[in-house]
Amino acid sequence: MTMCPTRHLTCDHFQCLIYRLQFITYKIVN
Repeated sequence: MTMCPTRHLTCDHFQCLIYRLQFITYKIVN
């Protein structure tokens, strides 16, 4: 949970999840 650009609000949890997924796929592609 360290790679969350947004603050830890309850509504930002989904955005954090999407951000982490994008980061993981970016690492896999490159």
